[in-house]
Amino acid sequence: PQVLLRTVDLKGSGSLPIGKILKLMQLRTKTPLGLLRSGKFDPRLLEEDLAKIREYYISMGFFDAEVSVDQLEFQNNLENLRLVIDVEEGPRYRIGEIEFSFEGSRVIPETELRATLTVAPGDLWNGALVKADTDKLKGLYDGQGYLDATITPSLTYPLEGVDVILRYRIHEGSLVYVSDIEFRGNTNTRDDVIRRQLEIYPGELLHPDLLQTSLSNIHRLRYFDGVRPRFDSGGDPDRQRNASRGLGTD
Repeated sequence: PQVLLRTVDLKGSGSLPIGKILKLMQLRTKTPLGLLRSGKFDPRLLEEDLAKIREYYISMGFFDAEVSVDQLEFQNNLENLRLVIDVEEGPRYRIGEIEFSFEGSRVIPETELRATLTVAPGDLWNGALVKADTDKLKGLYDGQGYLDATITPSLTYPLEGVDVILRYRIHEGSLVYVSDIEFRGNTNTRDDVIRRQLEIYPGELLHPDLLQTSLSNIHRLRYFDGVRPRFDSGGDPDRQRNASRGLGTD
């Protein structure tokens, strides 16, 4: 018989909202009359759902969390299923220290890097906030022309307790300059008309904010359905490369 998922219960959880956890699952219970969700049980999705739930707990600082099936209770001649998921959360870790390690020179002072962060020592671990801070740090380097910079967060677990060390490993890379600006796909508008909308010029550092302003200026012309930036590395062995930029227009 076709098995319909009627109920999903969680056992052992409590720290995180149950509603949020259930929304992560691909398996969903049947809605009245099956209008929105049929509730059909697919065992192939169960392992994926368990992995998603565990990833969510880990992202929220429950690094030791274990998620498993506690019970599959079939009813009405195997047609209805009650699924019970067991969650062993373990301790929730928090940030004890925040450190920076650098490969190469330190273009941006550590004090400025720290001032950019949202998370702080003593905060409970939140993977989404750490990712957002990583993006902010990358934005600082992008803004100064270091588009090759990489920011990699890593964790060091304590021998005792729940305070982890959050370390940002920073490789600054090299400055990226604009060597040339080309326009491709444009057949009806003169290049000089488009070029007048640019805030970036050959020979200058490639600043993302000026690039975005240039794209916005071109969009305001209302001549094109779409404008897409493309970058062509000059292949400079010193990595202090010139970015040859092509603007594709439709």
